[in-house]
Amino acid sequence: MSRLKSLASHKQLLIAESELNRAQLAAEYRNFSEETCRLVSQASTIGSLTSAAVTIVTALTPFGRKAASSGTEHFPWFKSLLKSAGLCTVIWRAFRPRSRSPAEK
Repeated sequence: MSRLKSLASHKQLLIAESELNRAQLAAEYRNFSEETCRLVSQASTIGSLTSAAVTIVTALTPFGRKAASSGTEHFPWFKSLLKSAGLCTVIWRAFRPRSRSPAEK
């Protein structure tokens, strides 16, 4: 009889530990989800700022070409960087997750 009580109490302890682990996993999942949402929001902000910067630089490029037309290009890497940033922005906007309405959350 004593052995059965020991096994029953051990079972109860394992069940309690399992419940604690389940609650901890749920809390970690919530934290991960919140952090992911925060990172997506930051990436969206960075994408918007990059898009605005590329638009401004693209608009101002014709004015700077008159001065640079006298010889070789001074910063070819900068031009490549701007094109890459613009391409990344276009790709990000095409594949980014759409924000959900409060009713869907």
